[in-house]
Amino acid sequence: EVQIHLADGVLPDAIEAGLFSAFGGRVGDRGIDLLNGWLPLQRLQEFIAADRRIAFIQMPWRPLALVGPVQSQGATLLQSPELNCVGADGSGQTIAVIDQGFVNYDKSVAAGEIPHAIGKVENKYGNHGTMCAEVVADVAPGATILPVQTGSFTALQAFFKNVEQSGNPYNITVVSHSVIWLGMSFGRHNGFACNLVDFARSLGIGWVNASGNSGRGNFYIAPYRDEDGDGNHEFGPDEELLQWQQHGGELQLWVDWDDYTLRKQNIDIFLYRKQGDGWVLVTKSTN
Repeated sequence: EVQIHLADGVLPDAIEAGLFSAFGGRVGDRGIDLLNGWLPLQRLQEFIAADRRIAFIQMPWRPLALVGPVQSQGATLLQSPELNCVGADGSGQTIAVIDQGFVNYDKSVAAGEIPHAIGKVENKYGNHGTMCAEVVADVAPGATILPVQTGSFTALQAFFKNVEQSGNPYNITVVSHSVIWLGMSFGRHNGFACNLVDFARSLGIGWVNASGNSGRGNFYIAPYRDEDGDGNHEFGPDEELLQWQQHGGELQLWVDWDDYTLRKQNIDIFLYRKQGDGWVLVTKSTN
């Protein structure tokens, strides 16, 4: 599956499904300004060259569940019992809980953890969304909960596009969004994610977002500097390596720099592994 960026002014609905089938693929979600589809890897270059409406292709943006060191129902910490006592229990509101994984969601509904549930989701991709829905139901026990399962950002765009075109049939009034999206903008209150929030607000939907669990040394940010002129960025005084330790499990890295409009910088990225007293090149990105 790939995510397709289109030339300025081209809408996803304008790209024919036959363009994909001509290259042995099929069209996927049609977002607001993004298009997903499935294509054979060996034919990607041909596909791009075949139609000038296609700007470039990348891997789809996927959501990351925000799971902190402590998992709880959270209602007491959020002081919702005090609000519920004065009648603020979410009655009359439909809250869309947006997530990727809703394993055992049906069991949670059957057990009464989510008393006012509508809609259906697939039982896969982890239980983060199920837990989030339970927390929302604890905080707002009178609200109707609608689970929204999105495995890519284009699918999320497509959901809200459908909400607009169908007249918001579920009457969604609030979004609860406890995931993050990385690699799509530098975080200046613009970019794809922020634009989608603005789009939801234009439909009269309030958006509540988790603030993230990526602090405490889990990210690095700095202006580019090369004081010794050797072409390497200096992460600190006389330090040209950004180091970390990994003890098992999966490691994911996102590298981003604020050069979206003019693209005046060409930065290469190198990944090294410590071996003995030296460093061994693992992989690099120079394109």
